[in-house]
Amino acid sequence: MLRLVPLSEAHSEPVHALYSDHEVARRLLHVAIPFTREDARAFCTAPVSATQQHRFAATLEGDGSFVGVGVVRDLVRELGFASIGYSLLRSHWGHGYAARIAGELVALARRELGASEVRAGVRPDNAASIRVLEKLGVARLEPATEVLYYARALGPTQV
Repeated sequence: MLRLVPLSEAHSEPVHALYSDHEVARRLLHVAIPFTREDARAFCTAPVSATQQHRFAATLEGDGSFVGVGVVRDLVRELGFASIGYSLLRSHWGHGYAARIAGELVALARRELGASEVRAGVRPDNAASIRVLEKLGVARLEPATEVLYYARALGPTQV
């Protein structure tokens, strides 16, 4: 099982390893390349008030091993929805963790932020992430060339 815990400075090294991996970073929409240790520390310690993002480390419940990052961006008041993002260390690809993280982020957006809709953006060549979003019932919005956008309306009890 996975657990989401708020990112802290203690997660800087694994976050650096995650986002400095070119195969991971090239699939993401908002990661600086190259991603430095200072970028990782800043990412892990930035307050929600500065970023509108609730950032989490996804860890294995048994031993606390770092698996990846999950993010919920609070755009509920501004635009009427929350957006989610997730990324995994390559060693954890193909184990269903992305779907679990994304599902937890959707639930958190509904429960904590009161979101009635959740959106996500994904690169068209990121087939694995597209499958994760489709499994969660997140429907593709208008076509785009560089980014595909997906959305899912949330009812009062849906997660």
